[in-house]
Amino acid sequence: MKKVFLVLLVFMALNAFAAPHSGEKFELSQPDGSTVPVLVWGDEFHQDVESLDGYTLVRDADGWICYAELSSDGSEYVSTGVRYNGKTSISPILQKKKRISKESLEKKHRKNREAVGFDNESFEPRDKRKDKPKIAPTDASIAPAPAEPETWVGLTVLIDFPTGMNPRTNEINNAVISNVARQSVEDFANKVGGFNGGAGSIRDYYLDVSNGLLDYSNIVTDFVTVAYPKNYYDTLSNYQFVPELIQSALYEIKKRVESGQLDISTISTNAGRNNTDTVVALNLLYAGSASQGWANGIWPHQGTYRAPSNTSLSVVNGVVPSGTLTINVPASGSTPAKTIRFNRYQLANLGTGSNPPGIGTFVHENGHMIMRWPDLYPYDETVTTVVGSYCVMGSSNGSNPQTPNPYFRNLAGWIDVTDITNTNAVLTSIANDHHAYQYKRNNQESYFIEARRRTGRSSGLSGEGLVVWHVHTSGQNTSLKSSAPYPLLKVVQANLATSTTVAFPSQPGANAPFRSGSGSNNRQFHAQSAPPAQYYDGTLSNIMLTEVSTINTSANNMTFKIGTEIEETSSSSSRPSSSSSLRSSSSSSRPSSSSSSLPSSSSSLLPSSSSSSLPSSSSDTQTPIRLSRMASGNSVTQIHNGINLQATSNTIVNVYDLTGRSVLHIPFAPGVYTVSFGDLPKGMYIISARFGSEKITQHTVVK
Repeated sequence: MKKVFLVLLVFMALNAFAAPHSGEKFELSQPDGSTVPVLVWGDEFHQDVESLDGYTLVRDADGWICYAELSSDGSEYVSTGVRYNGKTSISPILQKKKRISKESLEKKHRKNREAVGFDNESFEPRDKRKDKPKIAPTDASIAPAPAEPETWVGLTVLIDFPTGMNPRTNEINNAVISNVARQSVEDFANKVGGFNGGAGSIRDYYLDVSNGLLDYSNIVTDFVTVAYPKNYYDTLSNYQFVPELIQSALYEIKKRVESGQLDISTISTNAGRNNTDTVVALNLLYAGSASQGWANGIWPHQGTYRAPSNTSLSVVNGVVPSGTLTINVPASGSTPAKTIRFNRYQLANLGTGSNPPGIGTFVHENGHMIMRWPDLYPYDETVTTVVGSYCVMGSSNGSNPQTPNPYFRNLAGWIDVTDITNTNAVLTSIANDHHAYQYKRNNQESYFIEARRRTGRSSGLSGEGLVVWHVHTSGQNTSLKSSAPYPLLKVVQANLATSTTVAFPSQPGANAPFRSGSGSNNRQFHAQSAPPAQYYDGTLSNIMLTEVSTINTSANNMTFKIGTEIEETSSSSSRPSSSSSLRSSSSSSRPSSSSSSLPSSSSSLLPSSSSSSLPSSSSDTQTPIRLSRMASGNSVTQIHNGINLQATSNTIVNVYDLTGRSVLHIPFAPGVYTVSFGDLPKGMYIISARFGSEKITQHTVVK
């Protein structure tokens, strides 16, 4: 009978930070000391491991990595007993990419999140504009007014492990001392310019993407040596011994701070209870590698600080204090004394090399802590990633993490956003700039629009062009939510013809952005485009985005047209008159677009109310028919191949095709009219009726 085993991984990567994995290659250790290459999928709370040719793996009871099958109920991986040797030419007859059931995956993921106190739904992006909104300029070329940057200071604790007795096994374990110097971590966190091959430090990143409005640095401690050897903490049983590791490290910091050896008076805190302030960001980096794997030992992850149990050996043996640890920080200069406590933390390893890891995942995890940004990648493999490389909270991209999405940056107050909901203009978007456009349906659902190029912080993007973000504030990206089964953010994929009401279509790739020529070669996004502009409840959006340009590499920008009514600087032929673009049964009965006067109620330009031959709504004529009654309000009502119009003031009706080209322009005096569009070619049109400052826009179909 086959047995069910927990997946046990020994990663031989030089260093690892908590991050989503999408098939990254790692080296795993076999019991004889050899290593085999594998591909890893998942995150810090659940992972699936495959051979290089895509077969699912599991570690057998004897410690060997073997090919896996599923248990009869699909809830666990079961070893076949066939060992994996790292070669792709030797494999059993099995189905590739086997996965446990969605229910089992969610259960395991939730269990491990609960074990460390991580709740992605508790992250609500910081909104600095809620109380004091910043008014954006209408022109993207106008620079925002300068603002004072926020200064945030986190705490980064460096950890070594001693030689000594492991009280769980009574074995002597060797010391694990980091080969990464403290100064290297200082540069990794705080150096301004010149670090990381020009990609910069953590501080550089946040200064860059915030337009200089967030200066985030870290107090980097000297290495502290915790109470027990590494093997005591780095073992099975999920993250059981992590509280003891953190308590031991913080106890050493407490002794140094309260004795005056370490000054952390500038650390950023939030006001807490009982006159105790809560540290905003705690980063713990330990020597060596994570040897047990996901959801075991001290594998890199983010969580919430919890005091170890009073029955833990660390507390029983008196090497750490029991209960929640606080630190009394002495006054320093003009900074008063305060008592601090801890909440969210990030735990990661420094590896066995002499250099710190790339800054990508550190940036991602601190995005949780200092900005309260949620994860934008799926926890459930049955849910597709719809952000991918286009935002740092969807994929951290190693040493040069990408810019956060414009919705998060707008909430943080880092960019200017121009509302184009009621705009008709040709607009310019500077690539990778601190500006975006927003088309709003309401306060919950909208589109953000920005040009992105694969340069600088955006070098790791899958593609470049005009990126359209679909935002719904009730959604989430990690899994389906029954009350709102759509994502918080999604990249609208220009290369997908399917309906945008599909919440999780596929991962956005190189052709996701809109652009002319290469890439997607898709220049338009509206209700009848492919993909169509629809909101998640199925309602067609009135957004009319057309004429998206190529990327102007010399000017570093793109242009696009929004809306339909573009002001002309001259009588250009690009807007034909109604008489030149449409046939009319009576050339004198409809004024051309160049008419300088509106017809009065008795004007001969429109038939009188006493006309003895009024065409029906299905008539092929396009002569507006003025009916013998007064308008009770301003309205546009669709009829077969036309509209009924009520106007209480002089009114202009414009008709556009789906490229945004004007095909009809008719002025009306106050009154009630029936207007037929039967002579127009079959298709979808946009009707825009302007009643002074009021405008009504509708879609209509000519059949």
